[in-house]
Amino acid sequence: HTHTSWNKKLTKMAKRVAFQGSFGSLSEKAAIEYFQAKNVQITLHGEKSFAAVFNKIQDNQYDCGVLPIENSLSGTIHSVYEQLLQIRLNIVGESVSENSLCLCVNPGTKKEDVKEVLSHPHILEQCNNYLSLAFSNPIQTPTWDTAGSCSLVKERGTKNVAAIATVEAAEHNNLEILDREIGDLRKITTRYIIVEKSRPEFPSSTKDLKFSIATAMSNEPMALLKVLSCFAFRNMNVAKIDTRPASTVVKIFDRNFLDETSSWDYLFYFDVETSGGQESIRQVLDNIRQYTVSLREFGVYQPHKSIEKHVEIQNSVSAHHSLPWTAFL
Repeated sequence: HTHTSWNKKLTKMAKRVAFQGSFGSLSEKAAIEYFQAKNVQITLHGEKSFAAVFNKIQDNQYDCGVLPIENSLSGTIHSVYEQLLQIRLNIVGESVSENSLCLCVNPGTKKEDVKEVLSHPHILEQCNNYLSLAFSNPIQTPTWDTAGSCSLVKERGTKNVAAIATVEAAEHNNLEILDREIGDLRKITTRYIIVEKSRPEFPSSTKDLKFSIATAMSNEPMALLKVLSCFAFRNMNVAKIDTRPASTVVKIFDRNFLDETSSWDYLFYFDVETSGGQESIRQVLDNIRQYTVSLREFGVYQPHKSIEKHVEIQNSVSAHHSLPWTAFL
């Protein structure tokens, strides 16, 4: 689907933004929040898969994409990392959005009527405790996104099925909300990355920067310690470190080391925060290459907490003042 994110007259300059999901999904909400904060006019385009978002940006059908990368309850979304490795898009920003989840049903449905609950697999996982307490062994059916599950409930028109989704998705499909804030944690947040085909200019006008990389290391003593010491020596903060079996994605790395990779070798993903500037980042990446088999750079961008700080400062001066260095978005 395609629609405008908020009421503005469309121009040829409107940025085409893709996300996985449909109207009222959590990813759409995150995209609107991110670009509204920058006063950037956009059109939104929902796709059924992460791969479709990546491929269509690569084919210049969209200008950028907003994709979930990490959830505060269910953790890393590895399928997005795998797309980053397969298709060379650049991370140009990040956003953090709260997940307000509701149980959505057709009008007149009571909780005791519900026998099946639909939602995205990650969302079902985030509401596991609620589902166990509220229902007796409900059928949990995964769907391609939260908003799409509301559409399916509406299409069925029966009282034995419910969806877990946002208030906006429920209202769009004329569904009623039986329970609100049903996530297993009181506050569930998802971190999103903004990706583009072209690499933007280096964000030089802010001290707080974040960069994301993936590395493949030799399976030998102190291999990881050597890489971590490169960050520590330059007073860089490793905000996140994650691993994936190298055998699942090794064929798409720059060097062909498939024959040297066993089932128990791993790729390491790093998100690193620094205030050292462009030269410091260049030096640390050059340093890391000495200790790794291969390295993939995903991008350098302004971290979400730095964006929030700038928004507070700018809003105190003028509600229409744009953020520094992000005008290209």
